[in-house]
Amino acid sequence: MDKQERKKIKEQLKAEQNEKPFSKLLNSEFDFVQDVAKIALGKTLPPITKGRILSTKDVDALIYDWYMKIIESIPVDKSEKKLFSNKLTEVINNLSTYQQVIYHSYDFENVMGTGDVDIAIRDFLLNPTEKNKLVKVYQLLGSAEMLQFLNNEDWSNEDDVASIYDKIDKNKIQNDKLMFIQKNYKEFVMK
Repeated sequence: MDKQERKKIKEQLKAEQNEKPFSKLLNSEFDFVQDVAKIALGKTLPPITKGRILSTKDVDALIYDWYMKIIESIPVDKSEKKLFSNKLTEVINNLSTYQQVIYHSYDFENVMGTGDVDIAIRDFLLNPTEKNKLVKVYQLLGSAEMLQFLNNEDWSNEDDVASIYDKIDKNKIQNDKLMFIQKNYKEFVMK
């Protein structure tokens, strides 16, 4: 075996070693973890098409798939300790205004929806830059209920904040997002 062949075998073994942790994640009970593992292993997720956008009734699934396509667009370096490191922030900053509206509303609502009210208060509601960003997001979405929620002045009691958020009609917000995405469908089509 010559030096070139040994080098090629060594590189192949290293690549297989780097893929092992991701292969194990394909069996995770969490869809998000499975999808990130698929992306890390180079598998392509289904496209987001005009037809799907205009015919969907499940805006949550559509936004989730769109979000995963954003992650898929990030070049993966399996040798990094953090899979996407700071590349996601760069990609988000380069999204169109329409896409950022959906991204930031998705991000905030996921934090609130998982009960991480303390994180939502700290990272979004008490951070003037992030709060102003959310106000603009929900203004563009036309979501009066979320704007009323964001105009709350007292973020000191997590239980009160969670209680107020729980009373918001989430179906109305989802409908606002669906109408926004369908109206601006060209911004959300991804191959």
